[in-house]
Amino acid sequence: MTPHVPTWNFTVLHVHGRPEVLDPTDTYDVLSATVDHLEGRFPEPWRLAQSDAYAHRIAAAVTGFRLTATRVTAKAKLSQDEREEVVLRLARALESGQPYASPELARAMRDIRRKP
Repeated sequence: MTPHVPTWNFTVLHVHGRPEVLDPTDTYDVLSATVDHLEGRFPEPWRLAQSDAYAHRIAAAVTGFRLTATRVTAKAKLSQDEREEVVLRLARALESGQPYASPELARAMRDIRRKP
């Protein structure tokens, strides 16, 4: 048997820039928009306004910021050097709902193989 060690596929985006701290009102607006976005796919989405007083109190502990990007670096390790059958097996496992499920990563692995 060929020796091997576990390895993980990933995509990453490093964004560099100067952060600008948001005031509490803008931070709360960003939190509210984020909740709306993430909850929006559910039949009865939860809204931050449902717990408005409590949400404002705990939001005070959040430091919101805006970042103007000055440099962006993208990297991906998607089993590019593996044989096709290995990549397909890994992609199926990532789509299976098991402990390491990540259908988005499986899609990226397949997509990168389609590139010329």
